[in-house]
Amino acid sequence: MKIEELYKHLTPKQLRRVVMYKDGITITEIARIEGVCYNSAKDSIYWATRKMAKHARKQPHPSI
Repeated sequence: MKIEELYKHLTPKQLRRVVMYKDGITITEIARIEGVCYNSAKDSIYWATRKMAKHARKQPHPSI
């Protein structure tokens, strides 16, 4: 499954933060950009990755 397909399951806020984090922006900087505390940014990214992992596990494996 492509990462873009997993992004569909995220809220706009989660998507924004995960993409910034993937692009190398620190959680501290993401929090500053978003105007939230560090823990809010960290938790949002954590739950977004959990949500993506959950949906990735649900996908059937392709037949070989």
